[in-house]
Amino acid sequence: LFIFYIGFTLANISMFAWAAEISSDYHERGRIMAFLQAANGLGTLAVLIAIAYLDVSGAPLDRRVAVSGLLLVAAAPIFFLLASMVVSEPPAERKKAKESTNWFQVLKSNKALQLLLGADLLFGIVLGLFFGLAIFYASDVLNLPQAAGIFMLIMLAVGVPAIALWSHLSKRHGKHRVLTYAALTGAGMTLFLGMAPPGNMLFGAIAFGLQGFGAGAALYLTKSIMADVADEDRVLSGQDRTGLMYALLTLTYKMGLALAVGASFPVLDALGFQPGAENSDIAVLGVRLFIVLAPAACFLGAAFLLWRFPIDEAQQQKLRMMIADPSSLENK
Repeated sequence: LFIFYIGFTLANISMFAWAAEISSDYHERGRIMAFLQAANGLGTLAVLIAIAYLDVSGAPLDRRVAVSGLLLVAAAPIFFLLASMVVSEPPAERKKAKESTNWFQVLKSNKALQLLLGADLLFGIVLGLFFGLAIFYASDVLNLPQAAGIFMLIMLAVGVPAIALWSHLSKRHGKHRVLTYAALTGAGMTLFLGMAPPGNMLFGAIAFGLQGFGAGAALYLTKSIMADVADEDRVLSGQDRTGLMYALLTLTYKMGLALAVGASFPVLDALGFQPGAENSDIAVLGVRLFIVLAPAACFLGAAFLLWRFPIDEAQQQKLRMMIADPSSLENK
C-alpha cells in the first residue's frame, strides 16, 4: 500500500499539472478540472459499489480487498495509457532554472498561494473527519451500524453531479467566490448533519448527501484555481513551476487528511467514547458536537481565506498577457 500510494501520488500531481496546461483560459480550466474530478468521483463510486455488492452478498473481507485491488490493477494501466496517447500537451518553452527552487521561498513570497493552500488544508481536514468518523457517527450516534458505507456512497453520488452546478456558477461569479459560497454552504450543511435523530435512516442519508454537495466544489475548484496561481508564479519568477504548485496542493490536502485522523481519535478517547460499546450520553453528545463543530469551523476558516483571494478572471487574463510577452517576463 505504501508503494502504491507513492506511485498514485506522483501520477496525481502530474495529471493535475498536465490538466492545468491544456488550456490557459480562466473558465475552460474550470471545465477541464470539473470533468477530471467527476471522473475521479465516478471511479471511486465504481469501486465502492463493487465492494458494497460483495458485502451484501456475504463475501469475506479478503475477497472484497482482492476485488478492489484487481480493479485498480486492471484499470490504471489502460486509462493512463489512453490518456497519454490521446490527450496532447501544448508546446511550451522550458528554460532551465537559474537556481534551485526552494518551495518554502515560493510559498513565502506568494500570498495567493498561501491563501489557497490554507483553504485546501482545511478542506482536507473536513473530508478526513467525515470519512474517518462516519462509521462511528452512523453506528454509535445514529444507531445505524450498517449505514456508514451507504452514507459514504450517497455522499459521493451527490458530490459528482454537484460539480456541474458549481462549474456553472463559477462561470458567472468567479471560481474563488463560488468556492467561498460552497464553503459557507458546507458549514450550514454540517450543522444540519448534527440535527440527525438516532435511528432515522432517511434523515441521515439526506444529511450525508448534502455534505457531498459542498465537498464537490472543494475537491475540484481548488485544483482549477491553482492553475491561475501557477500563472502568477510564472510571472513573478520567470519559471514554469506548475508541477511544484500541484505538489504543494497535494501535500496540504494529504496533511489535512492526516491531521483529521491524528487529532480526532485522541479527542474521542478523551471524551470517553468507545466504538461499538455502551457509551454514556455525554460521550455520544461529544462525538456529535465534534463531527459537527470541527468541520463547520474549518469550512468557515476556508471561506475567510478564499474571500481574500486576489486572482479573479480579469487578473488572470492580465497574467496570461504578461506570459505571452516574453519581454515582460525577462524584465521581472
